[in-house]
Amino acid sequence: MKRTVAKRLLLGIFLLEAVVPAFLLVTTDPPRKFAWSMYANTPVPSVFRYVGVTPGNEKVMLDAAEVGSPWSSIHYGPETLRMLCERHAEVDSVIRYQDGRLERSERC
Repeated sequence: MKRTVAKRLLLGIFLLEAVVPAFLLVTTDPPRKFAWSMYANTPVPSVFRYVGVTPGNEKVMLDAAEVGSPWSSIHYGPETLRMLCERHAEVDSVIRYQDGRLERSERC
């Protein structure tokens, strides 16, 4: 293999390792830094909980396992919230909490 071809391949690999995580970082809604360490094992995983709000302003605990895999374990973006909205016609909105803090809310 010629040296110039090897250099271009190596440069392409390095660019790919930087561009793909940067693209995921920019396009994730809401922006998260997960893309830079998506294969890293975190010592303490975050705890997510979902709460539905009824028209009477009552809060109902929702279980993400209802939407099935893989959405029951993917806790970023609006997809899990939308699927919980579809399964629970009695709620007006669904709120996701991460480690006890409000992380995202979605109106149904």
